[in-house]
Amino acid sequence: MGDFIKILDKKEVKDAQYCKQLMKEMGIKVDTEEVLLSHKGLLDYCPMGHLLCLEVLWLNDNRITKIHGLDTNVQIKALYLHNNRINSLKGSLQHLKHIYTLSLYNNRLQDLEATLPLIQHLTHLEDLDLSGNPLANEVNYRLRVAHTFPTLKVLDKHEITAEERHEARVLYEGIKVSNVAFAKTKPEWKNPPKQKIACLSVMTKDMYREISQFKETLKQEKAADDLAASQELSKTSRVNTAVASAVPLATSVETMATRNLQDVLMDDGLGETTRKAGKEKRHYGDFFEIQAFVRDTKPVVSVEETLVMSRAQSMAASS
Repeated sequence: MGDFIKILDKKEVKDAQYCKQLMKEMGIKVDTEEVLLSHKGLLDYCPMGHLLCLEVLWLNDNRITKIHGLDTNVQIKALYLHNNRINSLKGSLQHLKHIYTLSLYNNRLQDLEATLPLIQHLTHLEDLDLSGNPLANEVNYRLRVAHTFPTLKVLDKHEITAEERHEARVLYEGIKVSNVAFAKTKPEWKNPPKQKIACLSVMTKDMYREISQFKETLKQEKAADDLAASQELSKTSRVNTAVASAVPLATSVETMATRNLQDVLMDDGLGETTRKAGKEKRHYGDFFEIQAFVRDTKPVVSVEETLVMSRAQSMAASS
């Protein structure tokens, strides 16, 4: 048997040096805006600082364990690192402040409390994917992430709803809740804070003016109604007082006049009767007016009183 020589191919290590050579073969230049290095089996990648125009970087589906070499690539807007072995977000990510999309699903990130502070500086972040990481299974994961990133629109391929925003504020800002309807919490209503008119739109300013005018009109109408009610009450009180004081006086005058007239009618002499009747008329000149007031005021007048007043009127007319 002949000697067999086994030629063992040296296993190629896909490290940073390999990545650099690969990029050269791909024809990636300094002014390249998007670099695609997905599914290359990379254990590491070379620094990208020489790519001055880089905005989108695809490094997904490799075996990368850390994020580095991007400190000067501050213009990056989208970074795809999903399906790797990343266990920490420390490193170059701290220098990237203009990222809109960050994909990190199916990695090895743990401890949400320790991870979020490392990326909370991404104030323009709109799309974040952390699904498939151990930290995504923590309690209130979505609410905590939604509260950390006010600009975030999509988390783990699902849109962040207004209900989630509100629940996050209730949980982490301590907003009071007054009632619950349809299993949704509602904040206790308070008057909106006063704002400077200059900060509001034209339509909003007009609305505030109309509300202010309407409130002022209601206030004036209420004041006018209160004044009218007060005046009516005062008038009624004065009338009641006058009636209460006039009735006893009229009754007393009526009694006295009736008694005197009865004395006149019982006199035998015609001349004396006429003289006394004239005297009584002069003395009780206002009697009949008072009598009319009493008649209107008192609902019942006796037959005797009617007869006496009738005969007294006849004698006064003849005199």
